Amino acid sequence: MVNAILWKLRTGAPWRDLPERYGPWKTPHERLRRWTAEGTWERILDHVIVKDDAVGNVEWTFSIDSSSERAHQHSARAGKGGTATGWIEHLAVEGEALGRSGCGLTSKIQLAVDGRGLPMSVILTPGHAGDNPQLLPLLDQVPVGRDGPGRPRTRPDRVRADKAYSHPSTRAALRRRKIAFTSPEKSDQISRRRAKASRGVRPTSFDHRI
Repeated sequence: MVNAILWKLRTGAPWRDLPERYGPWKTPHERLRRWTAEGTWERILDHVIVKDDAVGNVEWTFSIDSSSERAHQHSARAGKGGTATGWIEHLAVEGEALGRSGCGLTSKIQLAVDGRGLPMSVILTPGHAGDNPQLLPLLDQVPVGRDGPGRPRTRPDRVRADKAYSHPSTRAALRRRKIAFTSPEKSDQISRRRAKASRGVRPTSFDHRI
């Protein structure tokens, strides 16, 4: 069942083209919809992360970025306020997560991974949504429970991201959480920082090696 679902998501082929070895296509199709609505995939990911952290394998230096995905041609028929079709609806149960961007009708996948590149948190937004507002929500849904007593861990040691996430409010929020942040600055932010530095304000540091 899981292999049938993964084959469909990996290839992007219509459900009716599912190879015969996986059985009737309607079975994995309905199972995917039901498991998504029930939050089964999230619970599976949480369980795997807990077991992984129990043996010290989670690397708590997170990288955050986004990827835009063009919507299937049929989703364009939904119109404003309609329902999306295709693979997008499996991730966006409560909303279509579709928006107009420079690439047309798109959705954006916001992803946080640990130091090994393994997923820790994912958010789906419309394609025109900004990246920076999603950084803190990504971190907020990362609690990693212990395999035994103790409070879940919610705070990485460091977050790395590109300049799309480099906003003074984000830097301030991460400082309050005592999370190190490595991100290049935008040109306008550099200009303002230099002006503040002339008034004795501590400059923002950026470690190119990290």
